[in-house]
Amino acid sequence: MWAVLLSALQAFFTWAWPRVVALLSTAVVAESISTPLMDWIHGQINTRLSGLPAIAANFVSFTGIPESITIIFAAYTALISLKAAKAAFAKKSSGGSNV
Repeated sequence: MWAVLLSALQAFFTWAWPRVVALLSTAVVAESISTPLMDWIHGQINTRLSGLPAIAANFVSFTGIPESITIIFAAYTALISLKAAKAAFAKKSSGGSNV
């Protein structure tokens, strides 16, 4: 009985470990590289927009351009993270049988 349980636990950890490592590595890459880079670019754009004359700044604010830039950068950061996670999962889990 213990041999069956041990074998089942070993199979589970063999299946789960690469996925956990892929998830953690994706989170580390996103937090250490992608997010700071996107934050810096977003800050540069906002700095350029804040240097506009008053009438242009009011128009930009009225149209919601700063908010749309924030949404676009957040979506792009999420897309990069999801692509990295998908690639990591596909690479780590490709060793099994093709069903």
